[in-house]
Amino acid sequence: MLKSSLLVAGALVLAPVLTAQESEQKAPAGISEVAQKIAAVVDAPFECSFTMNANNEEEGETIQANGAVVWGTGGKFRFKVHATTSKKDSEVKGEQKFQLVSDGTTLYMFIDGDQPVTPAGDTKMCMKLPMQMITQGGGAMMGGPQVPQSKKELENMLGLVEYHLVNKTDAMYSYQIKNMPAGMMMDAPEDLKVMLDLEAKSFFPKGLNVTAKGMSMALNATGIKFPKEFKEDTFKFVPPEGVAVQDLSAMMGGMVPPEDDSEF
Repeated sequence: MLKSSLLVAGALVLAPVLTAQESEQKAPAGISEVAQKIAAVVDAPFECSFTMNANNEEEGETIQANGAVVWGTGGKFRFKVHATTSKKDSEVKGEQKFQLVSDGTTLYMFIDGDQPVTPAGDTKMCMKLPMQMITQGGGAMMGGPQVPQSKKELENMLGLVEYHLVNKTDAMYSYQIKNMPAGMMMDAPEDLKVMLDLEAKSFFPKGLNVTAKGMSMALNATGIKFPKEFKEDTFKFVPPEGVAVQDLSAMMGGMVPPEDDSEF
């Protein structure tokens, strides 16, 4: 369940950033308008910090996390997370730090935890794989959400979602999201409720709340900025000293679909 919640967070926060930023703009009024504004974010750089709290009563597990996102153009991004996991009736807490960095061509994944993450017992692990695995159907192959390959495909997918405006203030618009596409969240429980808060001025997704019987997840963004450009080394990943990088390109080569000319 927590895994599904995190997939929702990734789908609705990393992709659905609405780009309209003029103060005179109005709140999205219908499905097509919302979908168009979300799809328009593909080429809109941003950076922000975030906090996340997730709870799974059935497993007695709670996750608290904080981090930062830097989102560029052409498939470039930097994603850092520091997560602490606690179990009911246990004083032991698990702690892990994650980094996902893409230069538009190669994706690096780095894990630094207090528990072994490799068969050899290492607590640090670094991997790299082609971004093509993520942008051309690799998400579904790896058990994650499907990733649209073009603006039109993203718009069509998000157009299937119903956005119900439940609250409106000068600072925020709150929507309840219904009829979520299967590719956006797998194994969704029947009583799932998803609430999305959009900043009134920029339409940036500032808050995401997912609830169902026995589980909840709240994700909030702060320090939102829309830079016109980033430093040259922003999306360059340098492995920590002493940590070997596992290249998964050859292993997953057969899973990568043929390239096409779609622009994302």
